[in-house]
Amino acid sequence: MKTELHREHFTTSRECEYFTKKELRAQIGHDTPYWPLAILRELIDNSLDACEMAGVAPEIHVEIKNDIVTVSDNGNGIHSEIIEKSMDYLVRVSDKVHYVSPTRGAMGNALKVVWAAPFVTSGSSVIEVITRGEKHTIKVSLDLIAGKPSIEHSREPFVKKGTFIKIEWPESSQLTSERFKRFLQTSLS
Repeated sequence: MKTELHREHFTTSRECEYFTKKELRAQIGHDTPYWPLAILRELIDNSLDACEMAGVAPEIHVEIKNDIVTVSDNGNGIHSEIIEKSMDYLVRVSDKVHYVSPTRGAMGNALKVVWAAPFVTSGSSVIEVITRGEKHTIKVSLDLIAGKPSIEHSREPFVKKGTFIKIEWPESSQLTSERFKRFLQTSLS
């Protein structure tokens, strides 16, 4: 008696692609231990771009604490619509996708990665973005039944010039080690 193989066809949402180590490794271009630094570099690049577009000399501040990484700048800030669109994992959102620069902005979907990577590495993700008179708090989890990310986004008025991004990333103090400093220096040069 011959047994015949019958394959089922499954449809899965692409919304969770950013929520796997494999996809994030492809998006970020580095293995998991280097994600915080690659994202930090991307945020610095985006800050430089924002200051350049605003026509101001860049003032970029980076702070690394136990479980928090922050980047702030004095550019024009991120529009609320861009933050909203970046939480839609069915589309790509970038102002650099059709521009080529050998030195900056290589990721192209940095905010999507910022929301997803801390969740993938630690199981939780809380990010604050203060920009253009608003404080956005983004909390990420996964809806395993629906097979897609669940992103909780709240807004409140907040006065600040430029953009401030705070990422809760457990063990981010490791970013100050010599190995990570060398990585950052070589990737910024």
